[in-house]
Amino acid sequence: HEEMQQRHRELAEQFGNQPSKVVEAVEHGRAHHVEHEREPADVARQAVTFARDRNLEREAGVEERAILRDALQRSLGHGRVDDIKGEVNRRIERGEFFDVQHESGTPGRSFTTPAMMQMERETIDSMRAGQGQHPELATEDTREAIARDYNHLNQSQRTAVDEILASRDQVTALEGAAGTGKTTALAAVRDAAEREGYQVEGFAPTSRAAHKLAEAGIESSTLQRHLARGDSEASAVDQKHLYVLDESSLASTKQMHKFLERLGPEDRVLLVGDVRQHEAVDAGRPYHQLQEAGVRTAHLDEIVRQRDPELKLVVEQLSHGEVSSAVERLDRQGRVHEIGPREERLSAIANEYAKDPNATLVVSPDNQSRHDLNDVIHRAMQREGHVARDEHRTPVLVPRQEITGADRQWAERYEEGDVVRYSRGSKPIGIGAGDYARVERVDAKTNQLTVRTDDERTVSYDPRRLQGVTLYRESERAFAAGDRVQMTAPDRERGVPNRERGTIERIDTNGRMEVRWDSGRTSSFEPGEGRHLDHGYAVTSHSSQGQTAGRVLVHVDTQRTSEKLVNQRLAYVAVSRGRYDARIYTDDKLMLVRALDRDVSHRSALEGKTEHASRQRLQHEVSPSESAGRTMAVVRS
Repeated sequence: HEEMQQRHRELAEQFGNQPSKVVEAVEHGRAHHVEHEREPADVARQAVTFARDRNLEREAGVEERAILRDALQRSLGHGRVDDIKGEVNRRIERGEFFDVQHESGTPGRSFTTPAMMQMERETIDSMRAGQGQHPELATEDTREAIARDYNHLNQSQRTAVDEILASRDQVTALEGAAGTGKTTALAAVRDAAEREGYQVEGFAPTSRAAHKLAEAGIESSTLQRHLARGDSEASAVDQKHLYVLDESSLASTKQMHKFLERLGPEDRVLLVGDVRQHEAVDAGRPYHQLQEAGVRTAHLDEIVRQRDPELKLVVEQLSHGEVSSAVERLDRQGRVHEIGPREERLSAIANEYAKDPNATLVVSPDNQSRHDLNDVIHRAMQREGHVARDEHRTPVLVPRQEITGADRQWAERYEEGDVVRYSRGSKPIGIGAGDYARVERVDAKTNQLTVRTDDERTVSYDPRRLQGVTLYRESERAFAAGDRVQMTAPDRERGVPNRERGTIERIDTNGRMEVRWDSGRTSSFEPGEGRHLDHGYAVTSHSSQGQTAGRVLVHVDTQRTSEKLVNQRLAYVAVSRGRYDARIYTDDKLMLVRALDRDVSHRSALEGKTEHASRQRLQHEVSPSESAGRTMAVVRS
């Protein structure tokens, strides 16, 4: 017993955890889920597999210490550190892990999966195989007609449209800096393609971006919904399509691979995006990777969004990665405000917002600061008379965003009181698609959950049996007439997409709300139906991508926010939202430049050089199929 505790302490100290908490977790694990005795090798094997899946869902490469940390957590009370390390080493010896050099500057090794490497290779190969294999997207006569009919386009837009329409490749890209009028250019591309007999369909990784495509006259849906469609729902085989994928930088490797894999022989693709804006939540950076691999790319570089010349110069610098110079220029313009105490800083943002709420967007890096800002702005709006004093407290659901797919299959990651939403049903278990249930009991010993559904049925099941599950914590919001709100999940019954924003027009004493959305539609919510509503004054930088406002107020706390959230992408995306003004509120001007100048990007599986691949290249026997399966590569930093 003492030996095992000491081993956990050593690993905790080695990998940056708090030793006392690790030991406490060991004791907690023994007290709550003493499983039937299993072979140490089985425990280690299951733990390493869980850790691999958990970490590699969101990154194509992950540090070894993260794998060991999560494997240890998964096996607390049942496995030993030596067994877990032994399992990792056995996978290396069996050839399931390949050595890869990776210039990340991080000590130690990192892992990636050959399955991910294969998807990346196949995505690139698919793009290259379609190069020069098709007729021009539009004939010369059509291109000339489009040039006449769309003579309001600027020179950058005209050139980009003509390059796209002249492409003979199956996959073409449109790389456009923030605010360069991509939607305007896409309207001309759509018109030309339809004249040539193409059915034009649009997709995007987010609901907001998908609806933005509609402004170009393109019928659109989310990329996830498109990929989930069965063959019976697929478009007619004899119809040629132009698929437009907007905000392509937000697509993961898995999504891009499946998207290109499903193309018909006559289908064409236009990838639209900006490599400097936010990347996918899940693993990979395929849009960037395809550009590096030589996809034919048209460029939009004439910024038309910013109407203030000085602000436009800042955004141009940000679009070229010149973050330090851009932030210093903003400061010289009097647009960077240093306010140390956090409460004072949030209040300053709220008071500034209340001066011109209709034209203002507030951006903050993380959900906690976004929530805090929403509360402070709500109160400021009440003081200024923009929002009614009479409030109704409404239960809402807050996503547990730290939960991965691997976590959702492990009962111990659930907590009593959590609310589970099932996007897919299960007849054997008795749960329908769209149902909600509250977790009543967690049995980690047998990996069983007991939940109570909205119709008061109690159901027990192994979470490994269900897919399409979202996990929430219940919270509460104070809403009043005049409040800005946003959806936190798509509401298909009302036709409201995720992150759509609107204003509460009225709310009665029983809590019945009427919301007018920015799209012009109106929705009613009976008491208890507003589970996926939240205040909509402040948004995260990731959610702000694709939005435009008269002015933007950006909150950057250099001390309390992870570098994964405060970096070059935040600076570029957030500041470029404003047409006439952009202001940054920070705790420390000196630290601000350093924080915003960090280049934090996903890494692809193919960025490293594996010893295995090197041997294959020397033998001229490179074969993607050899790396198939659920194996992993080791990345050396």
